[in-house]
Amino acid sequence: ATTGADVAVPVPAVEVATTGGNAGGAPCVFPFTVNTQGGSVEYTHCTNFDDNANTATLWCATTDDYPNDRQFGECVIEQTFYVQVEPKSPGHANLNVGDANTFALRPAGSAVFVQALDLQLTRGKTYAFVMESPNTDYPLYLTNSSIGGGGGTEFGAPEVGSSRAVGGDTLVFTPTDNTPDVLYYQSFAHVASGATINIVSETVATTTDAPAGLVVFTEVGRGDPAQGGQCQFPFEYNGQTYTDCTCVDLGEPWCALSARFEDTFTWGYCAGAEYVSCPAGVANTGGFFTGAGTGTGGSLAGGSSASSATATIVGVVVGIIAVIVVAVGVIHQRRQRTASRVSFARPVVNSRPMPMQAWLAEDEEAGPAPYRHEAAM
Repeated sequence: ATTGADVAVPVPAVEVATTGGNAGGAPCVFPFTVNTQGGSVEYTHCTNFDDNANTATLWCATTDDYPNDRQFGECVIEQTFYVQVEPKSPGHANLNVGDANTFALRPAGSAVFVQALDLQLTRGKTYAFVMESPNTDYPLYLTNSSIGGGGGTEFGAPEVGSSRAVGGDTLVFTPTDNTPDVLYYQSFAHVASGATINIVSETVATTTDAPAGLVVFTEVGRGDPAQGGQCQFPFEYNGQTYTDCTCVDLGEPWCALSARFEDTFTWGYCAGAEYVSCPAGVANTGGFFTGAGTGTGGSLAGGSSASSATATIVGVVVGIIAVIVVAVGVIHQRRQRTASRVSFARPVVNSRPMPMQAWLAEDEEAGPAPYRHEAAM
């Protein structure tokens, strides 16, 4: 059923590469048909249905007559994301909007789940979103609605397979030339549980020398901000451009979370099995992190989330506050001395008040100047 959202008009499928199987790396052919005990099923996307053609990996037919020639290959997946549902953290962008729970994503090879994570995916590449169990109440779908909840246009096959994936399902997504530049992964049943997907062309990604479709997360609790995020590729640091995680100055693979590190000073240690260690002898560049690497015992070793820029700002603020405190103390002391020189006399004669006199020291050398206040008679 598609109540609550319009299903996008199918567009010609893009070419999806394969590996393994028995087709010698031939690309997928969509749609293809698989005969099952319940009848024929047509697929317009890669599937993990086990037809004894392979195991539980994502695969496709490589001819338009799979039931007879059974030619297939394993789909080349650019990036796999594992998705779980969890309560929104205090720093969630939509903490007070929509549902109390949200999707958290982690890439294959990483143990780090990140909430409200914006993604950048490349047209012509295939991505898999694996919904971890248990999850039956938050079906994942792709839409042009920024809040989801069944609204907007639902982008279905052939751009998306197994739409509205729940626990145990895999949503397969291959952006095409007709895919909008901006989509959102959201829950079909709940509002504001997902985040943004920016769709870019491979030619745009490669003109900057960045690996097309490369998606890397940073570790939670190590970097700034501490909640982690997605690396920005390419990024510039100390005048150099990096298209992957780098080891310079920190001794561990790290990346910036903005196109130019010095603009935001946001960064993190790269998560994933391929980003475990760095080769020996990585040179320092003289940049922001110089002397702070794990090999030099600097303050950032071990993943302090505070940058020295932040520390500098805090130091300036503390200094200003200290000056203000000293100034207030001096003023207070002067007022205390003044008050100690003021005496009041209010003698009573014949049960009637006499004039009250106060002597205020305005000039210590000239002596006290009189101030008179006549009491009511």
